[in-house]
Amino acid sequence: MSESKPLNTPISYGSSLFRHDGDTLPEPILYGNIIGALQYLVHTRLELAFGFNRACQFIQSPTTTHWSIVKRLLRYLRHTPHHELLFHQTSSLDISSFTNFNWTGCPDDHRSTTGYCIFLGVNVIS
Repeated sequence: MSESKPLNTPISYGSSLFRHDGDTLPEPILYGNIIGALQYLVHTRLELAFGFNRACQFIQSPTTTHWSIVKRLLRYLRHTPHHELLFHQTSSLDISSFTNFNWTGCPDDHRSTTGYCIFLGVNVIS
């Protein structure tokens, strides 16, 4: 991974993952270990949240296609060590929130998917 190509985004736009894409990984434990390590980083690197969430959905039976998403996240992290979560000093205590949802958006189980951001002033807090 140290000589990997730099990436500008953690996941490619419009990429879709399905439960049975690719071949079964010979060592699914490695997949789970990396996902477990990434979960702590997602709290401070919010741009990873979507890709991480997609990778977590296949932790029970990961395939080579799912592994490629995890490798993409790692390549993105390798080349963006300067990205960080910044909090700006502000006197505003206004709370605003934004949500998004997709009814039956998952092609595998047709469950709804949702997302949200909560801001305190100009800072994302959740």
